Amino acid sequence: MSALLFTIFHSILLSAQDFPASLKALKSFAINHADTASVDSFGHSLFSSKGINYLAPVVDRLIKPDSLNRQNPFQAALDMAFINEYKMSLRYEQMGYDSMPLEAYRDAEIYVDTVKTVSFDNAARYILSRTGREKIVMINEVPYKPQHRVFVASLLDSLYQQGFRYLAMEIIGNGRGEAISKISMLNGWKAAQPISGELIRMAIGLGFKVIPYEDQTPGKYTPTGRAAMEAQKIADIIRKDSSARILVLSGITSASEKSLGEQNWPMAYQLKRFTGYDALTIDQTELTEGSNFEYGRYFYEKLADRIQLKEAMIAFRKDIPVSLLDNDHYDLQVIHPRTGSIRNRPSWIVMNNNRKEFAIRPTLRNMFMVQGYYSNEYSPASLPFLIPADQTISADIDGYYYLYLKPGIYTLVYRDMNYQVLSIKEITVM
Repeated sequence: MSALLFTIFHSILLSAQDFPASLKALKSFAINHADTASVDSFGHSLFSSKGINYLAPVVDRLIKPDSLNRQNPFQAALDMAFINEYKMSLRYEQMGYDSMPLEAYRDAEIYVDTVKTVSFDNAARYILSRTGREKIVMINEVPYKPQHRVFVASLLDSLYQQGFRYLAMEIIGNGRGEAISKISMLNGWKAAQPISGELIRMAIGLGFKVIPYEDQTPGKYTPTGRAAMEAQKIADIIRKDSSARILVLSGITSASEKSLGEQNWPMAYQLKRFTGYDALTIDQTELTEGSNFEYGRYFYEKLADRIQLKEAMIAFRKDIPVSLLDNDHYDLQVIHPRTGSIRNRPSWIVMNNNRKEFAIRPTLRNMFMVQGYYSNEYSPASLPFLIPADQTISADIDGYYYLYLKPGIYTLVYRDMNYQVLSIKEITVM
């Protein structure tokens, strides 16, 4: 077997088998305590009438054989993202990619050589130099890659200063399409990821009207029909407020400005027809860790080996922004740096250095998970329905757990592997 082919197969093998110590312990516990997770009538155990259980969907994945997880690996990736197990999200994601012939991997290696003619500039700075004259800005995301929302968060304050007052988000579940004033499980299970909650809190705090726009009737429409329903919700904002300037955080292909097939006209494509405005469209899902397809994943790995970015960038040829994968469906393409590690957490967890490190000593017997909730949102009755600012099941090499929180007052919640509360403590992050 060639070295290249061995690397590809070995990577897939690790994706299925190489669990971190915390998940190995949880899997062992779950096998011996079969009633740990109770899947609700919808077949997804994150939400139930009792509230949110962040460990339940993870346990459900861990006790299933790989053959079943491979049937829906992207949902498995999302389940891991809820508890900030980012590396496991990437591993499950790769399970879902179609295989490629060996020649395609060789082609990607050769194609990386084209970066010799490319220059790079800071993505946030360049985007903000363009948004000042835009009515609508659309940027996409992968729902189980929180660093995409961290990047959007880095733009919010400047966009507000430029006059943007609406943030429309696909991940929020609210069929009425009304602006939300706070974050909780009522905003839908996709918004329950802690970084999602932080982005929504930040936007509301700045003064944005945060608007859900996802079509809430999956399966009822064709992809084109669903995209039309969603585009109409954005168009309705402009109809009601002619001065509106809107940032749209969309799914992967929704920001595409070109048809994806005879029966698939994406949201951005239709939004222009409905409003007459040509949105500034930004992709950040192809040139990021894992990409969103197998060729992109392998190309990104080779690209990251070569250029070793420290921050999100945009590529240029002769001062013109370009897509290194020749994707002309978007105006701009963000290239994300590789994720580093800080205290056994992904480096983007600091959210553009706006969050502080807080160490938690594991003094409680059976402690497995620690969560940090905003004290002004917390009450004993509301706890089951709240979205934490941060949470982790991964201790660092020194045995301590580390949360990353903005300065403020928080309620720490300590839990065991059954997701039962062991202790509650109020802290202040300076």
